[in-house]
Amino acid sequence: MVNDSANDDVRATFQRVAAGVAASPSLETAALARGRRRARRRSEARAGVALAGLLTAFAWYGVAGPGTSAASASVACYADRTVVAHPHAAVSRSGVRIDVTNATPNAVLLTTGSDAVIVPPGRSAVDVALRPGRVEVSCDTGTSVSRAAKPLTVVDRDHLFVDDALDCSDPNVLVSRGNDIQTGDPVALTRARLGHTLPGGAVVEPAGYPGASARRLVRVRDETHIVGLAVWHEMPERGTWTLDELRTCD
Repeated sequence: MVNDSANDDVRATFQRVAAGVAASPSLETAALARGRRRARRRSEARAGVALAGLLTAFAWYGVAGPGTSAASASVACYADRTVVAHPHAAVSRSGVRIDVTNATPNAVLLTTGSDAVIVPPGRSAVDVALRPGRVEVSCDTGTSVSRAAKPLTVVDRDHLFVDDALDCSDPNVLVSRGNDIQTGDPVALTRARLGHTLPGGAVVEPAGYPGASARRLVRVRDETHIVGLAVWHEMPERGTWTLDELRTCD
């Protein structure tokens, strides 16, 4: 229990502080200013928490609300399994962005549909030219452990992808030699390569994703039918290409 002497000391301290504030308006002003600053900091802190929550919601649901796809897919590669954390991806002009976490100590072959890309250990991002729709994704670590492929849905709301599927089941396939290197625009190179075999009135135009850089697709369209497809790969020197293959329908 506090004794009377201690109570007297406390009362005397409060009286001195009150007297000092009354005698000096500047002290009163400073005290009010400190109070306002504390109130402002508390208000800003509450606003920061609210903004963080709002940004988290946008990151999870997308700006348009629940049900929209994330801009990129998220895939994790382990020694014994493949995990697709975000199973939806929206396309961009350069294709589909996949954020990859390779949790193994070695490089992994990430297979996406009919394409594959090598990813190093750690975290990285790759752009792949996946067709819109559902594809299977899996990580191959080079061991005999069986890993089930996981589904990934590619969403093309803006219709950026230009169809490259040939309208024939058994096309003629020309595989280029490794030293077949040319400089120029892949569309013009494809037209020149086809020469007189190009059907009259056919249109030679880009296919796949318009912003793809290292791998460029060019299709041949005869009215509504796709009768040819050239696959070009860019060499280290910008604007220099090598023809991977040329497929044409009879």
